[in-house]
Amino acid sequence: MSLPVEIEKLEQKLKNMDLKKLHEIDEDLTSSEVAQLKFLCMDIIPKKRLETVTDAKELFLRLEEQALLDDGLLVPELLITIGRFKLLGILNMSKEDVERKLLQRDMSSIGVSAYRKMLFRISEDMTEENLRAVKFLVELPRSKLGPSATFLDVMIEMEKLQKLGEDNLDELYNVLDKCDKQLACRIEEYRAREQGGRLPLREVFGSAQVSLPAESMQRYQMETGNGWRRDSLITDSDTEPRPEEYYNMTQRPLGYCLIVNNYNFKESSSLKNRTGTHKDRDDLSRVFRRMHFEVVIQDDLTGSDMKEMIKEFAKKDHTRMGAFVCCVLSHGEKGTVLGVDGKGVEIRELTMPIAECQTLASKPKLFFIQACQGSVGQNGVWTADSPENATEEEYEADAYNPAYRFIPIEADMLIGMATVEHYQSFRHTREGSIYIQELCNQLENLCPRREDILSILTKVNHEVSLKWLMGRKQMPEPRYTLTKKLVLPMDTGLHCFSSHCWSFNEMDKTGTDGYKNQTSPCNKNEQKKVKESDGPKKMKAVGRNSQRDKENFPECIQNKNGPKRKREPLQPTSNISDHYPKRKRVVATQRKFYSMSNRPLGYCLIINNYNFERTSLGNRKGTGKDKDILTRVFESMFFKVEVRDDLQASDMQNVIKEFSERDHSKMDAFVCCILSHGEIGSVLGIDGIPVPIRELTQPFAECHTLVNKPKLFFIQACQGNEAQQGVWMADGQESTSEEGTFEEHYVPKDADFLIGIATVEYCKSFRHTTDGSIFIQELCKQLESGCTRKEDILSILTKVNRIVSSKSLNGFKQMPEVRYTLTKTLVLPMKRVS
Repeated sequence: MSLPVEIEKLEQKLKNMDLKKLHEIDEDLTSSEVAQLKFLCMDIIPKKRLETVTDAKELFLRLEEQALLDDGLLVPELLITIGRFKLLGILNMSKEDVERKLLQRDMSSIGVSAYRKMLFRISEDMTEENLRAVKFLVELPRSKLGPSATFLDVMIEMEKLQKLGEDNLDELYNVLDKCDKQLACRIEEYRAREQGGRLPLREVFGSAQVSLPAESMQRYQMETGNGWRRDSLITDSDTEPRPEEYYNMTQRPLGYCLIVNNYNFKESSSLKNRTGTHKDRDDLSRVFRRMHFEVVIQDDLTGSDMKEMIKEFAKKDHTRMGAFVCCVLSHGEKGTVLGVDGKGVEIRELTMPIAECQTLASKPKLFFIQACQGSVGQNGVWTADSPENATEEEYEADAYNPAYRFIPIEADMLIGMATVEHYQSFRHTREGSIYIQELCNQLENLCPRREDILSILTKVNHEVSLKWLMGRKQMPEPRYTLTKKLVLPMDTGLHCFSSHCWSFNEMDKTGTDGYKNQTSPCNKNEQKKVKESDGPKKMKAVGRNSQRDKENFPECIQNKNGPKRKREPLQPTSNISDHYPKRKRVVATQRKFYSMSNRPLGYCLIINNYNFERTSLGNRKGTGKDKDILTRVFESMFFKVEVRDDLQASDMQNVIKEFSERDHSKMDAFVCCILSHGEIGSVLGIDGIPVPIRELTQPFAECHTLVNKPKLFFIQACQGNEAQQGVWMADGQESTSEEGTFEEHYVPKDADFLIGIATVEYCKSFRHTTDGSIFIQELCKQLESGCTRKEDILSILTKVNRIVSSKSLNGFKQMPEVRYTLTKTLVLPMKRVS
């Protein structure tokens, strides 16, 4: 049938739309958007009828042929799904009108299926890099995976081969899980809705299970009618509802962003004015407005004013908001920020009122603090944010010389605290401590899946925070100055093959040498295990795919021309460009991850203090269980484990000194686990004498053979005498009964915090007099770029750490520190620049 006849037929049959409006919509839709509409309609229009469709007018005709336009809502629903809200005006409708009518639509009406919407939303978040990975991993004919093939094209081909369907999502899930776990979460969300609105449940330390509250589940209820399914909620937000591992970021406004900008310091304070801080204030305001926050700026507050301002925001109703942000730009000292009158305000005094705000419970509370944390300089020529006067010199952007790179000694640290400061941590007298047991559980489960350490610790936070012990709670707090992603290997035996699949996907990023030395956790013995099972068939298949796609690999991987280069391990302290002098792109990617190729991977020191009989403290029953599981887990992660039992304070300092003086040059990491009683900022020897945590970490910061390598500290000890409620024996000076039970989900008030501090304790931070501070400027830059790519906040802050620490300004350095009690992955939305 010719096109004019088609249009004439269309004009006669479309009762709920006139041809002029239809033509206007058609004129405004691109060919790619028409392809999207066709994909969304594949469940309601026969595929053969869709094959001939080339524009929107023909698509509407096919819909009318199926009597699908009677209620006048299907076309608006399609336009909303692909994000073309302005076109609704042509139909004299608004997005709100359409959403309301869709919720009220008769159950017998047919709409776009939830399955199609789910696949479409995945395609919208699919980056070019992930699309290349998907094409490589799926088992489809090469002719169907050309450069022009979109993700929707790949899905259509998978459906044709019956590799994909509403009840056949496993293959797609496995592919996405290797490429981008956030995309795989969309499938988990869809499955959860299909199962009646319940998200996947997990055991909570034994028996009890936790599900989302009923009010949360209302978002995922499904409607059915005529065999077709559709979402009961349509949203145009940049971040769709996620499974329970993600914070909900759909509210608009997303939350308040309070910016305290202290510039003009009173003469009585003897502090200089903070020249350049207004640029930080303006850039923060711009970025967080783009992220849908309602920004409130407060300039030049005294110490008391800052406390009152925080209390005012803590009293606000945040019920319809999803987060809270506070940025403080001021002078500072250890653990405090200063008002313009020179009066100090403890960081805890800023966070606690917000922690106690009921309408912010279970919502992320972010604090970004640009202020010194002491008077010790890490070298630099920027104006220091502290009472100490620093020379104001002009900063030159090209002062950093990558050929001669040195880093702050505080870099590449991670300290996993069992609890936040001032609170007790808990240990079962038979089962071990709640924190260490969950840490080991998550390491064993997630390291084989190649998850990075910060993602794992976020899950540890989540699981520990869920535990409800007859009224008591515990909230762990990781602190880190890591500058790269840290993915720890795990000896997985026959699971080696799955890691190989993931590694082939990474080849085009890092090169084969990077693949050999970094991504694969398998050694020769493990490969032998695979060969002895069904591995050869699988590996042969992978080999075929790899041969088929090798034209996509970088030239440095193929080495077609010329002799084979001898593979040398990439030492983290060397210049990687020495190995690949012409491959700058490979170098840039390689540096985003810590090398984890050496065997043994590093030392793991476990200090296990049990016997406190000579003090007023009770013996730490159950700690042996923690010691044993830590030994098992870290040995399986290729660490050389050494256990030291019952050390006095001086012995702890000596053993730390001993390990810091060892040669770690042929190792990639260091781990120290301390199981003991504790106080604020300290752990106790069996003689009851405290050892500051800084005295345990500082020797390793100064260890030359651990430079640029991750140094991990996991501390199971109280950080005060305040209890967050519970019945487990506390790792502190107060005892509780040995028995514990778990009840329903209850949120610790210290949960869901993130504090990004411009510098580590005792050290200065720096600010340029015209260009703003190094930390805030880099934070804004990385938020704008990272949020647009839907990166999570911890990944973004790790990049901030890396870039800030790399800057060398006439010898001065700065090392930011991130502390967090987040319990879910946080992906902040970002408005697109028009």
